[in-house]
Formats: sequence, C-alpha cells, structure tokens
Amino acid sequence: DLASEFQADFFDAVKVLEDFSSSDSVLKDAMADIRQRITAKMYVCAPNFWGDLRSTLKAIEEQRNERTSKSKAQQVLKHVARLEVKFWAKASVAMLKELDPESRIERIVDWLQTFGLEEEEDSSSGPAVLYQVLSDVTLQKDFDVPQREALSIAVRENLQKFPVEMQAVLERVGSVTGGPPVPVSDWRRRHNQTTQLESPTLGPGAALLFGVGPELTNEHAQTSVPNVIELTEPDGPDSVAEVQDLTAEEEAANTEIRLALWRELAEQEKKASAEESPADESTVMPYSADPFADLLATIMIWLQQAGGTLEREAVLPLIRAMGFRVRAVIQGLSQDVFWSHPEAECEILLRTAAGTSLHPKPLPANYLHEAVRRNLVLQVRQMGSKAKYDKLAGLLGWNAKSELRRTYGALRIVLAGLPEIFYDSQKLYLKQVLEGVVDWPVGKDGRMGPNTIKETVQHWTRACDDLKGAGDVDWFNAKRQLLGVVMNQGGHCDVQVARWLLQPAGDKVTLEKVFEAGSQYDLTKVLFWEPRRAFRRRQPMAAPETCKASPELCQALRQAVDTAGVATIDELKAAVASSPSLIKADEHEIVSALQEITEVFFMPEHVFLRHVANGIILQSCRVEDVADNIDEDEEMMREGLAEVAAAAAAIKEPEEDPLQIKAPNKKAGAAVSQVQSAGMDLGFFNFTGFETTKAEPDPAPPAAKKPKLVPAWLTEGAAVQVRGAQAGTILEVKGDLCRVRTLRLEGDVVREAEEMLPLPALIPVAPEVGRSVKVVAGDRTGIIGKLVGLAGAEAVLQIAGMCYETLPMTQIAVVSD
Repeated sequence: DLASEFQADFFDAVKVLEDFSSSDSVLKDAMADIRQRITAKMYVCAPNFWGDLRSTLKAIEEQRNERTSKSKAQQVLKHVARLEVKFWAKASVAMLKELDPESRIERIVDWLQTFGLEEEEDSSSGPAVLYQVLSDVTLQKDFDVPQREALSIAVRENLQKFPVEMQAVLERVGSVTGGPPVPVSDWRRRHNQTTQLESPTLGPGAALLFGVGPELTNEHAQTSVPNVIELTEPDGPDSVAEVQDLTAEEEAANTEIRLALWRELAEQEKKASAEESPADESTVMPYSADPFADLLATIMIWLQQAGGTLEREAVLPLIRAMGFRVRAVIQGLSQDVFWSHPEAECEILLRTAAGTSLHPKPLPANYLHEAVRRNLVLQVRQMGSKAKYDKLAGLLGWNAKSELRRTYGALRIVLAGLPEIFYDSQKLYLKQVLEGVVDWPVGKDGRMGPNTIKETVQHWTRACDDLKGAGDVDWFNAKRQLLGVVMNQGGHCDVQVARWLLQPAGDKVTLEKVFEAGSQYDLTKVLFWEPRRAFRRRQPMAAPETCKASPELCQALRQAVDTAGVATIDELKAAVASSPSLIKADEHEIVSALQEITEVFFMPEHVFLRHVANGIILQSCRVEDVADNIDEDEEMMREGLAEVAAAAAAIKEPEEDPLQIKAPNKKAGAAVSQVQSAGMDLGFFNFTGFETTKAEPDPAPPAAKKPKLVPAWLTEGAAVQVRGAQAGTILEVKGDLCRVRTLRLEGDVVREAEEMLPLPALIPVAPEVGRSVKVVAGDRTGIIGKLVGLAGAEAVLQIAGMCYETLPMTQIAVVSD
C-alpha cells in the first residue's frame, strides 16, 4: 500500500525537520507525534502527510504570532515546502522513467503547456517540481533528435512561466545530451534589460525559491499577481519601486536550495554524459558545472595513478590559477588525503615502530641530544590531531635566535629527518598508503585515518574562493571554466573548445596570449600546448592501423627528435632537407608524419594539463636541466649537516700541553759550533752521503674538488635511480659529478649509455633482502656482502660463507649485480 511505500520518504523528511528544530521543544514534540502517525501507517497517501504537516506547523505559528514576528515555525514551514518539492520531483521522475520515450515526451510537453493555468493549488505539479524534473537529464538520454527538439521548443515557449533564476538553466534543456550547442545566457543580464519583460506567472514553487512564506490560495493568487504587476510599473521616469529586503535567514535558505539544485543538476549531467554514446558527445560543447569538484576529483585520480603520493608542485599551481583557497582544497580532500601544509589542521604525525624503520633519509642517531629528542616527540604526541609546525616551534622556543637553531639547524630539517616523526611538506599522500606507517591521532571527529567518518564539503561554496588576485572578473570566470573543462575531460581538451571557452573573457584574451610567458593571462605553469615542437615520449603509444607517411621520413624525424629529446618544426624541416636520401617534404607532410610516429609526442590540436604532459614526455637528464630540479629534502639534509659541521669548526683549538716536547729553537746552532771546536766528529750524523731521488711531479691533472659533505652511499659500483629516468650504476665520482651508466629501452633495443650527472639527480636504491650491498662506513668499510635480513633500523649481512654482521642501515649501500 502507499502508506508503506512512502514510509521511508516520510521518515527522512521528519528527520530533517527534527534536526532543524531540535532547540524548540514544542516543534520537537510535534515532530514526534507525526513520526508516531507514520509508524502507525495513518497516512494513506502523500497529500495527507504533507497537508497534516503544514497544518500542524501553521497552528503552532498562529499561537506564536503575538509573541514574535519571526518564529521558528515559519522557518520550518519553508523547509517543508522544499522537502515537498523534492518528494514530488522524485516521484514524478520515477513515474516518467517507466514510460516509453514517446509517451514520456508527450506527458512532459502537456505538463509544460498546462501548468500555471489551472490547479495552482496542486503543489505536486508546480514550477519548482517541474524545474527539477526537467533538470534530470537521465529522462532525456533515450530521446531521439526530433523528440529533444520538441522538448526544447516546448520549454522555450513556456519559459516565462518560471522564475527568472530558473530560466537560464532551463534554456539548455533539450541540448544537454545532444543537438547543437545552445549559448547559456546570464539571468542577471536579462533581468537588468531596459525594456520591461512580461511578468512571469507565480506558482506554488515561487514561495520555495523567494521565501514569500506559505503557499497562496487561488483567490489570494489572483488578487496578488495583478498587484505585483502594478507595483512593478513605474509611475514616472524618476520613480523607483521600493523593494523589500530579505532577512538573513531567508537569504541563506534561498542560497541553500539554489546550490542544492545546481549540484544535483551537475551530478546528473556528468552521469548522463558518461552513459551517452560518443556520437552524441561530439555535438555538445563541454561545460564544467563545478570546477572545484573537478579539481578535487583530478587530484584524487593523480594520487591513485601515482601509487598514493603526489608532488605538491603538481597541485599548488592549479589551486592558485583557479582562485581557490588551499585550506578549502585540503578540507575537501581530508577524508582520503594527508598533506603536511600550514593550512591543514594537522601537519605532523608520529610513526609506528614499523614506520620508523622505513624512514627514507633518517638523521644520524647522535644528531640530536637524547633530551631534545624525547621532548620533541613528547610535544608532538601531546598535540595529537592539532600538531602544527609553528605551534611546535613556539612551544620548544625553536626560532632563528635560539640555541637549538644554532646547534641543530632549522626545525623543519630535524622533523624531516627524525625517524620517529612523519613530516613531508613536499608531497600529498593517500591515507591508505600511510596505514601502518603512522600512528593516526584521534580528534573530535574520531580517528584521522582513511576510514574517518567526518563529512567533508566536496563542492563549491563561497568559502572556497580566494579572490585577492582575481583581477578581471570575466577572465577569472573564463579561466576557471577552461581549467575545469580540461580536468573534466581527463587532462586534455580540443583547441577549438579552449578557444570557445575563452570567448566570454573578451577579444583581448586569446589562446596564444594564455601560452605567452609573462603575459597577464599566462597559464603555462598549469597548461601545456606546443603546436610547433615535438617531444620524445616516455612510452611509445599504440601504433596506428594505417600509416600514410613514408617509412624513410618517419625514421628521419624519429632520429632527429631522439637525438635532442625535443625539436621544433623548423629544425625538423632543416633535418629532412639536409638528408640526401629523402624526397623533399613540406611542413604539412612533416606534421602528419609526426602524429603517426609512436615514439614522438606531437598533438597540436589538444591542450593538456602541465602535469599530464610531463607524465607523457621524456624529460632530459642533462646537468643543466637537472640543476633546477634539485630534491628539496636532500638539500635540507645537507643544509642541516653543513650547519652542524660549521658549528664544530667554530670550536677553538685546545691550548698547548706544557709537557709536550718542543722542536729545537734557533740557539741550537751555537751548541753545534761548540761541539765542533772541541774536536768531535759529527760525520756520523751526516746523511749527505746517500743518493737522493727527486720526486717527479704527477702528470695527472688535479682531482676535481670534492664537496665537504657527501652521502656515504655515493661510491663506485653503487646502484642508483636516475631522477625521472631509470636505474643506473655509478662508475666514477668526480667532485660533485658522477659518471653513471644507464640502460635505456628504445623500441625493442636496449642501449647502454654513460652520462655525467650531478649529485641531486641521483637517488640510492632502497635495500632489499637478497641484494648485494657494500659497507660504506664503519670498521667494515669496503666489504661486499649479501643482505639476508632487516631488523628495525639495522641490516643483517652475510659475508664470506657463514660470517654474519649486523650493521646500521646508514652504513650500507646497494651495489649493482
């Protein structure tokens, strides 16, 4: 029966009203009575439930009119109107989905043509309900093109029946999932036209959006609408109609329902576009309903693709370019992501016992005094889920002038290298990756781990905006829309789409200006578009089914790009022209051939996110290219060790020991003369009779200057990971440069190459059981053995048969097999 079918919906509505009126005992008791009637199945149909709910609340409102003009009951009545609209919209959508497309379009067109003319008291078919039904694009996904055109025409013919705030969205009905693109006009510009528009017909849903109060009856509506029209007509050229200001509560309520409708529309559009066929999608101009939600979704996708970690430099430029607050992004991701950022609620975590042994770059065990170490860990544990870097520095008194700073260096260096602490401000982490590595603190919302129950806001609100450097509003909105569409389409979009999205910003903003470095519209930090340069790919793409270019031309272009890693169209034209074995090719043929070569990245018709393009293009590992990409963590570690070394060098030399034997002074020559005058022979002490050999100068050039502080693993034969490339082996160490041998897979051929790389470009390979390791520090320096076990921060090595040694992890380095 209907009482059982709608019972869950009735309980949900009452739950919302109970939460809103929890501070009012009378309203709370009224909701309890209605809940008992629902349980007893006294409401045999939905109109009985909503009518009883409204009558109960109106009775409470009438009792309180004498005491206050703004009672809680009035606000609850407005919530009832919104909940009723949502209920009837849900029921209508479910009914329409059961019909075939032909019957469905007939029912919707008939609804559009008849609503507002009769039965205005019927809240189940008012404009607010019809607006939500039309916004549900899933009803249109199986419509044919003629049916969509018929729906679009019917909506436009009856558009003036809807409130002005609904009209801008309804203009897109019929073109969201197919058909030619329809420009979306701004309802505010239409509302501010010099010529007065025909007054829209006010239905039951007007009270929902404008907060007028309870719904009007037929008689009141017929008398009030002409009065409204009469008030809107100016008496003279200088007359101004007085508009009543909305209260803060009414404005907040209206904003809440509008945002809810926009979010629901955006979710339905995304769901429908995902289910739609590619042929229909190609005819639609893309649109980002919520760029903030698209940004959060993109960050989550990047984190999952990268294995749970992501450099902050891939995220921060996007946040700044889109004009969002970093705090809002962190809060939106806080349910699944941990980021040690000053805007986060928690920056510092404690490691578990297993996490302590997994620290990638721990400080030496004697780096900190034991008392300082214990105090630091204790303060972090006491702060729990509110552990902040600046707060910790204040509690410890660790500042630029403190003794702690002069002795141990900056606090961020100590936190990054302390084995018991997890602090990495350079990366974002999925909480699932850190499970078991860190000890999640417990806050007011429960455990901060990956399965937290804290609800986060993952859609746009006013609090998300950071409009300090917004500048031109039209450019700001166009920029957000462009980046939102690029992210919504997987990190790339068509060039023509990008140009179309930039049109609202004016003629001065072009796609070329967006990619002009230094211009006021520069987005090169977050976007990538290279119509005149070709790059070498990290991994070859799938080979096309048909290749129109000649194999000789493709081979020449492949070699030209492979040699330099990147080449312009002009350079490729010159390379082809200089080859005597090739037939002359024009620029069009070269461009077409580049797009068919599997090892070359050249897509001039697409705009990419910079982070996505960097994952496709093979970055160069030359010294001048790597110099700007130095690992900040490693530099922090070196900076800290350098400060400690400087503090040790500042210690004064000890004074001379008075008991130490001193060298003879200048008066020793007089004593020798006295011995010779006495007739004694000193030839016994003369060594001039022996042949002397003069030391030959070393013809080899002086060795390169070796830095004062180098990591212990930097030794010949060590296995390293070349940053941004592949594994390698150190062949020779020359000062601050290393000659490294790497193996590169180019097609089906493995090539061996040697390069001179700076120290920051190399990362040591993590020790694994079964790998060959070399002792690089301590009494066993130089011995090579096999790693057979790990025990916390120590390693067990097998040396020469049955000889085993237990050494700290900092004293070993993995060597190439």
